Amino acid sequence: MARLGTWTTFDCPVISDNETKVTEVTSEALAWLREQFNPIDGRVRRVSNPHDFGYYLSFEIDTPEWLDGHSVDDCECEELPEKCDTCKAYDDFIGKANAIETAYSEKFSSYL
Repeated sequence: MARLGTWTTFDCPVISDNETKVTEVTSEALAWLREQFNPIDGRVRRVSNPHDFGYYLSFEIDTPEWLDGHSVDDCECEELPEKCDTCKAYDDFIGKANAIETAYSEKFSSYL
């Protein structure tokens, strides 16, 4: 289950019919994602998701803890001429996270 502050979920690379089996490629992808997200304070977790067709692995990407509880949509800076520092930092995180997601898709596309 996604925690409050989860930005998105990425598919895990799968190289077998068993989508719950952790493989070398899965471990490599997790290490790569952590290496990419650590500098921007993002947290990466491998989770096993229940579904009606069975469990499957994915990576949950969490926003930095310092963003927990801050709602960009409900921020008072919406009515100001300039965004607050936290909303600017959130926008910066999202821009960098989107670039990481693109690079991840390219790097592991043959396994996704």
